[in-house]
Amino acid sequence: NDARAIVERFIESKTVSSERLCQMRAGENPNRLPTKKNIERELPQFLSKPSASDTVVLFFSMHGLQLEQSDPSGAPATFLMPADTEITPNRLLETVIPME
Repeated sequence: NDARAIVERFIESKTVSSERLCQMRAGENPNRLPTKKNIERELPQFLSKPSASDTVVLFFSMHGLQLEQSDPSGAPATFLMPADTEITPNRLLETVIPME
């Protein structure tokens, strides 16, 4: 798993302590699954911790989606597809995470 390898590399290099990492992946803890609800809960909490002088690295290992509909800038709309994305016409946009 590429996400696990990135985390291990940060820890091995001692550039980041494990307490400063937020990992979400399949496993025993349902609160750490990369679902839309969990990501939308955890990401703002994680991003509130660094100071202005800190460097933040976000690494997502998941599928994405780009739709022809435009965002306000006129660019195609781009989304993350969490583990619980429903690929149906009625539910797709409700279950993806906009990258804006």
